[in-house]
Amino acid sequence: MGLRIDERVLLCLNKGMVLTEPDINEIRKIVKEEVSGATSHLPSKDEFYAENDKLMVELKAIRENQEAEVGRKRDIEDRVEKLEEIHPKGQHVAV
Repeated sequence: MGLRIDERVLLCLNKGMVLTEPDINEIRKIVKEEVSGATSHLPSKDEFYAENDKLMVELKAIRENQEAEVGRKRDIEDRVEKLEEIHPKGQHVAV
């Protein structure tokens, strides 16, 4: 014989006690308070996504800046190589 859990009455298996509607409501209240207290430091869904959006904007800007810096570095390296070709050992080549 299986037990059916009903919102109005729960059977406490280890003591054979029947929980009444007020008991169930009190349990719900306690659980809600405990969960609320345990999660009170967490941001709301909207706050989380707003902060995440800000971070994504910053990350995008950092990546774009990094790409620009890599391009500048390549340009400088190319210029240095060309200068080294015409000025070996940092000196002008005598003609």
